[in-house]
Amino acid sequence: MTTPILRRDKIFIRDMAFNATHGAFKHEKSFPQQFVVDFEGEMYLALPAESDEVRDAVRYDEVAATIGDVVSTGHYNLIETLAEAIAQRVLDDYPGIETVHLRVRKPQASMPVVCAEVGVEIFRRRERGASA
Repeated sequence: MTTPILRRDKIFIRDMAFNATHGAFKHEKSFPQQFVVDFEGEMYLALPAESDEVRDAVRYDEVAATIGDVVSTGHYNLIETLAEAIAQRVLDDYPGIETVHLRVRKPQASMPVVCAEVGVEIFRRRERGASA
């Protein structure tokens, strides 16, 4: 088995689009808006790369479904809180993922200027010694 020099292996899923009613304003709570999520997770990929077995990998479809579940259920006034909830859920549900890098974007945000989108970007790391 090969040993990476740095444990910077990543999986990623980009441009996941969901409709939800997150937001602090009344109109945001009543009418769904699009939220776009980019996910990166650092993990050790040598084992699945060498075994070529799905059982040794984190399944992208399951991670995407988990993220979709967080975005689609409940209500968050702030996208900062939504991003935090997604990161925590991914770290809780997937013990092989060591860090989470998320970008949560809101293309249809109410803004006093013309802009393509607003959003947040967060980085979270599993607590050392924590096990799922």
